Amino acid sequence: ALIQAIENAPSEEEAGLYTAKSWTPYAEALAKAVDTRDSESALQLDVDTALTALTVAQDELVTLEEKLAAVIAEYELGISAPESYTEESWTTYENALAAAKALQGKEGLTETEIDAAEQVLADAYDGLTPVEVTTVDKDALQAVIEQAEQLKKEDYTGEAWTAFEEALNKAKAVYDNKDASQKEANKEVTALAEA
Repeated sequence: ALIQAIENAPSEEEAGLYTAKSWTPYAEALAKAVDTRDSESALQLDVDTALTALTVAQDELVTLEEKLAAVIAEYELGISAPESYTEESWTTYENALAAAKALQGKEGLTETEIDAAEQVLADAYDGLTPVEVTTVDKDALQAVIEQAEQLKKEDYTGEAWTAFEEALNKAKAVYDNKDASQKEANKEVTALAEA
């Protein structure tokens, strides 16, 4: 069984297909298995131990493609919608992710390339800047609108009432606009109060 396991095991020539972190313990287990196989004084316990160690190490080998896929998955996980981030930071992140994905299936892929792509992706991910959501206080605007709606047309001249209605309609439009700024809301409070 040990001889068969050694023959079927990835060889030193295939080391470049795996991560260094997973290859090192595997190479050690393979070397011990070969030593045990070649030893005339090896006991069955030694053979069983070498076979188990080789099997475990081989099962724990991580290909470069698996490492790359894990890196991409890690940085795709938990990402909000693009509109949650500033356009510049999102574009940087998207480009880094696309560059990492472009390595998938690449002939001659190296761990150095994956590590470099991971660093660029990590930097872009860390650089994602949430869009600042500012809440606009429209309480004063609402109060002025409600107060203005209590006024009666017959108490004003036609010209004054027309100007007032225009100011009221503009104030209502700003109040109903979810994208209105605090500056706009404040301006309409003043305009309506003066009308």
